[in-house]
Amino acid sequence: MEDIKNASDNTIEDYIQRVTELCQSGRKIPSPEELQKIVSEVGISPEEICLAQTQSQANFSRAKGYFGLRHWDDAINELEEGLAFDPYNIQMIHFLISSYLGRWRESHNPEDEQKIRKRIRQCLEIKPDDEESLQLLGKLTQSVKNRQLIHLSAGLFGILSIGTIIGLFTLNNISLNLFHNPDEQIENVEQSLRNEIRQLNSTNINRTEQLSQQMRNKENTINGFYSRIRELEQKNQTLQNDNQVLLQNNDNLNKRLEIIEQQLQEQNLSSEKLSE
Repeated sequence: MEDIKNASDNTIEDYIQRVTELCQSGRKIPSPEELQKIVSEVGISPEEICLAQTQSQANFSRAKGYFGLRHWDDAINELEEGLAFDPYNIQMIHFLISSYLGRWRESHNPEDEQKIRKRIRQCLEIKPDDEESLQLLGKLTQSVKNRQLIHLSAGLFGILSIGTIIGLFTLNNISLNLFHNPDEQIENVEQSLRNEIRQLNSTNINRTEQLSQQMRNKENTINGFYSRIRELEQKNQTLQNDNQVLLQNNDNLNKRLEIIEQQLQEQNLSSEKLSE
């Protein structure tokens, strides 16, 4: 929003910060009365508000570009700024939730998870049957479960490794006590045990990495499906708009034909009268 910032940078930034904090602090989207109160307190002129509302769409367009590149921080900043002047734009909120979700999957910051849940509740306040918000909530829930599963698997592998090590050393000690192997044979057995331990650790690490990669691949596949769904929804909306235009043109054409038919009838009547 360079045009606005050049005119009153501090005022606009103060407004954006206060509206953003208000959105993040509660369940509901700020009411028009609350927004007007902030406008009065920070001293934004009506002209600046109108210009900012127009520029919020530019924020949205830039955010989509950052989102496609997985630059989550930049996308979030653009969307938060745009929503400050268009807080009821549910499509923009959906992109903000998806951006927070993308960043959470990389850093697993609990604050991002909290913001996702708050923004989903706000969408449902605006539109109680908002299907996309519920789908985003499902994606967050599944990602949390996947992360918990990875931690659980790693813990189980660690426990199995420790149990295996203890068991092997116990069997080794029993064998030594029973058969009194010579020193050279003892060293061979110990070396064999060390090799088996290293192999088990390596196997456990590989299994954990494979499981993590499978989870990431699954999430990427799901993200691809949702992206394709959004593309199809946008194309469907475009087709509906085109169809509406065609219907309107058809109505106009029918009206025009009716006028022409009426004019022809009038001309025929005039001709009949002249003939008489």
